[in-house]
Amino acid sequence: MLFRSHKVIGVDRVYRQRIEPYMDKFYKGDVADIITPEFLQQHSFDAVIHCAGTSLVGPSVHWPDDYYTNNVAKTINLISLLNKYQKHTHFMFSSSASIYKTSNNLLDEDDIKEPQSPYAKTKLMIEHVLEDYRKAHGFKYTAFRYFNACGAVHGGLHGQEPHASHIFPQLFESKAFTLNGTDYKTDDGTCVRDYIHVTDIAIAHVNAMDKLVVGAYNLGSGVGMSNQQIINKVLEKIGKRSILIGPRRQGDPDTLVASISKAKMLLQWTPMNTLTDIVNDLDAWYKSD
Repeated sequence: MLFRSHKVIGVDRVYRQRIEPYMDKFYKGDVADIITPEFLQQHSFDAVIHCAGTSLVGPSVHWPDDYYTNNVAKTINLISLLNKYQKHTHFMFSSSASIYKTSNNLLDEDDIKEPQSPYAKTKLMIEHVLEDYRKAHGFKYTAFRYFNACGAVHGGLHGQEPHASHIFPQLFESKAFTLNGTDYKTDDGTCVRDYIHVTDIAIAHVNAMDKLVVGAYNLGSGVGMSNQQIINKVLEKIGKRSILIGPRRQGDPDTLVASISKAKMLLQWTPMNTLTDIVNDLDAWYKSD
């Protein structure tokens, strides 16, 4: 498969047949085992998109060793190998909005960083590493701070793995859903978050590669949606679910929404998918074989 004249090589511990059409070649295994000096002497990469981090907040608290090994040690090793053998490569890193100190205002890239979990700390650590490599070696990188990635590839081609803890899969996959907190300082009392379609995230990566932009960028919709709005929209599509009211989760802010002006200006990128698109694409994904 040629993607804008690029061949696509995938590396992952897990083989998923649905993503096979997107790649020319796939290597099953840990990035730390596959990406070696010998591998980099055989393959030349214009860009490397690194989204292989372990990514659940709760487990990172209980098993921080796994997160610091996988997300920090192995990622630094990969960066060092690319810097040594393929300095021209544009490295794109999947960071997270969880690195920010929570705020009810739109969050921009220069706002205070205050990661609360080992997972979030690993993301900020790698951002620091990347910036140091840029200063010392001219290493080209783009760090994308995802807000709440959701949706599925249009037409039900590929989507979220089952049993994820996020609001959308829980609503689609379960007959009952627990809404945590209805007393937030928002219009309807439920907390407000920023949801960004995975296709818009993919387009941002393409734009960054085309324009060779460096630095850190928020990737969100720039629009807040409350939990109640999400519930209402999903139930319009899939029918009735039992909605239970639970207590607020400790540390949940009222509002967490991205400022995306930097990405709009420098990436020439604007998210195109709405909440309706997100729900429709998820519905198609869950109905696919």
